[in-house]
Amino acid sequence: MKYERNTSAMVEAALVALIVTVVILTVGYIPLIGYLTAFMPALFSVVWIRRGRHYGMLSVCVSSILTFILGFPMESFLVLAYGGIIAGFMSEGIRLELKTSQVILLGAIGAALSSVVVLSFTELLTGIGVTQIFTEAIEETKTFINTAQIDPTIVADLNTQMETIGAQMQSMLPFILIVSGMITAVINHWAIYKGLKRIRHEISKPGRFRDFTLPKNVFVGSLMMMALSWLSGMMGFNNSEVLFMNVLLVVVLVFSIQGAAVSVFLMYRQKFPRAVIVAFSVFGILFYSMLQFPLFILGMLEAIINLRDRMRSNA
Repeated sequence: MKYERNTSAMVEAALVALIVTVVILTVGYIPLIGYLTAFMPALFSVVWIRRGRHYGMLSVCVSSILTFILGFPMESFLVLAYGGIIAGFMSEGIRLELKTSQVILLGAIGAALSSVVVLSFTELLTGIGVTQIFTEAIEETKTFINTAQIDPTIVADLNTQMETIGAQMQSMLPFILIVSGMITAVINHWAIYKGLKRIRHEISKPGRFRDFTLPKNVFVGSLMMMALSWLSGMMGFNNSEVLFMNVLLVVVLVFSIQGAAVSVFLMYRQKFPRAVIVAFSVFGILFYSMLQFPLFILGMLEAIINLRDRMRSNA
C-alpha cells in the first residue's frame, strides 16, 4: 500500500538523519570519528536515490535541525551545505542514470560549491577569510621556527620558503577546491554504490578505470579555456596570471587521469602482474609530480588519436 511505502520511507529518512546526528555529536568526544563525516553525503544519497528527492531533503533538514537544537550551529550548517548539496548533485545524477564519470563530475561541482558556501558563511560570521587563515598559519609557523635554536641563515631560508608556499597556496586555492571536490565525489560514489548494493538496490555498475574516457569535447574545451585565460592577461585583467595557472593545473590533472587510465590499460594488455599494477597506482598517487608530465602527454594522445581503440582494432 502507498501508506505503508510512505511510512517506510519516512522511517528510513529519520534513521539516516539520526545516524548522521549521532556521528557529528560523537566527533566532539572522539575526534578520530571525524573522518566518517566525509561519507555524510553518501548516507543522505541512499535515501535520496531509493525514496526520492523529497525524503532525501527531509533527511538532510531533520539532521540539520537536530544538530542545531543540540547546540552545534556550525555543524548544523555543515550538514546542509556539505551533506545536502553533494548528496543532491550526485543523487540526481544517479537517478538520471548518467555515466559514473558524469556523476563524479556533478559531485565534484557540488563539493566545490559547498566549500565556497561554507567558507563564505564562516567569513561572514567570524570575519576570518581563507586568505587570513593561510596568513596566520604561515606566521605561526615562522614564529615557531624563529624561537627554535637553529642557525640564523637556515631560519631566514625557511621563512622565505614558508612565505613562498603561503603565496602559492593562496593562488592555487581554486585548484585545491576542485581537487578536494573530486576526491570527495569519488569516495562518496564508491560508498553509495557499495551501500545500495548491500541492501540489494542496484544502480549502474561503475566502469573499469582502464576504460575511463574523457568526453570528446573536453580537448577543445580545455584549449578554449586556456586561450580565454591567456587573452584575459593580454587585455590587462586583474589576477589573469592566477586564472591561467589554475586553468592549466586543472587541464593537466584531467588529462593526467586519462593518461593513467591508458597506462593501466596497457599494463593489463601486456598481462602485467596485478601487484605491479597496484604498485604503479600507489606510486602514481604518492609521487604524482614525477609522473605528471608523461601521463599528461599520454592523456593528450588518447584524446587526439584514440590510442586504445587503435590497439583494440589491431589486435
